[in-house]
Amino acid sequence: KTRMIVSKIADQEEFEVSDDEVKEQLEKMAQQYGLEVDKLAEMIGPENLGMISGDIKMSKAVDYMYENALIK
Repeated sequence: KTRMIVSKIADQEEFEVSDDEVKEQLEKMAQQYGLEVDKLAEMIGPENLGMISGDIKMSKAVDYMYENALIK
């Protein structure tokens, strides 16, 4: 349920993910796994790079919710 809500907010706010953001995330992941970025991207495959973009979009939505939360 939580993921559905966050996804809806991401769509409603029309968050975009740039190629640079995906590349930056790939670089972080490659460093964590001790791989070269190109090798990691090859292992992930182009069909799964969309998942990374989706994760970044969801992260933006969570950040947005946190920044705009009203505490009562």
